[in-house]
Amino acid sequence: SAPFPVTVSANSPVGFLVDFHLNNIIQSDLSLNLGVSNGVTIDQLPATPVGPPQFGFLTGTVQNVDSSQNQFTIQTAFGRTLSVDVTSTTTYANFPSSVCSASAFSCLATGQVVQVQVAGLQTGGSLVAESVSYIQAASQQVVEGNIIGLSSSSGSTVMSLLLHWSPNAGSLPLGGVASVTVPSTATFSVDSGSFTIPSGLSFTAASDLLVGQAVQVEVEQGSVSSSGKKWAWSPSSVSFTAQSVELEPSQITGTVSSIDSKASSFVFMALPNFFASAANPNSTPASITVDTTSQTTFEGLSSDSLSGLAVDSTASVRGWLFASPSGSATPLTLVAETVLGRPNGSF
Repeated sequence: SAPFPVTVSANSPVGFLVDFHLNNIIQSDLSLNLGVSNGVTIDQLPATPVGPPQFGFLTGTVQNVDSSQNQFTIQTAFGRTLSVDVTSTTTYANFPSSVCSASAFSCLATGQVVQVQVAGLQTGGSLVAESVSYIQAASQQVVEGNIIGLSSSSGSTVMSLLLHWSPNAGSLPLGGVASVTVPSTATFSVDSGSFTIPSGLSFTAASDLLVGQAVQVEVEQGSVSSSGKKWAWSPSSVSFTAQSVELEPSQITGTVSSIDSKASSFVFMALPNFFASAANPNSTPASITVDTTSQTTFEGLSSDSLSGLAVDSTASVRGWLFASPSGSATPLTLVAETVLGRPNGSF
């Protein structure tokens, strides 16, 4: 099926975006079946940037910066080194004033950890950056993951974090679960860059943490300890203390259940239900209000706007997950940076 068959020619770059629908490919015995229906979807990346970028994000450590070529290289957590080209439209976000106040290519430096939003490919195989976001200096230890549980201990909030990225993992097992103590001294922020979060939504304290959120946590130096393996085949479990917690965009796919054009929002049912409690994992899908703004981009729809959505259609949304304000019809609100239409049944 599309995008295949693909013709490969000399000096013509080819790239693919591969999405795995975990709710379908993970079987009841925890084995993987990549051939199951709607288990994997593939889209071909444009050879040159055309319109808003698709969901393509790459995180790594800057290895080299070449200002004469408007290019830099990064190394991912898996050891892969990639070349990244910047253009006159590339944007730069989250660089602290103590690092650089220009918000420009000149802010990049060897050793920094950055996230690149990929817009396309160049002849020769280098990537084209739509945006470059600063994550951390080389001396810091930061980990990203999804919150899968919350509890309290000795007056502090403890979150169970499924680890999925760290630039210098060390004793932090990627793919493992960490028990993270969030003391009252921890600072909170939202990694929204130039995107304006609507008023009424809060992420300023441990009380704003939610199961399902994607977060970036700065590890307090010397606080990491290992607690062994929960299962023989699993990575070791670890615990550490958070110095800061930053809310990152989540990517959630679901079915649209209602649309409110006056409020520029819609409600959709998230699948799989990452927000179910451990005691009731088979609960009904989570109902989430998706707020869109003038900065939200729409892709893969009949029109590049909220009017391109239809009830019962499938959509993937990338944005920031908050607890809904009091009086809302749903317990969760997601502020959409991007809304991507999907063929029904495709995740």
